Amino acid sequence: MNTKHTAGPWTLEPDYKGYLKGTIDVSSKDHGGLATVVWVMSNDASIGEKSPECEANARLIAAAPELLEALQQLLVWDDGNLPGDLMDAARAAITKAKGEA
Repeated sequence: MNTKHTAGPWTLEPDYKGYLKGTIDVSSKDHGGLATVVWVMSNDASIGEKSPECEANARLIAAAPELLEALQQLLVWDDGNLPGDLMDAARAAITKAKGEA
């Protein structure tokens, strides 16, 4: 299966306020909201404020297109000097991101 994703870059809404209370939206320039990420966790010590863990999750999601591109470029430019386990991990992550696993 060849997964086609919305082109990056993906960003977090600048005001950090999602459509639903306690969330943040991940968007792209050419497409509105791509995902809504929980911004406040009920079991978090920072109740009422954004959670550092949720913020990290949202930033990781927003970075996904660039991370995928970087891994694909790593495979293209590898001259055989990178460790095999690193290359295997890169291939596995690309396969997972493309839904080919």
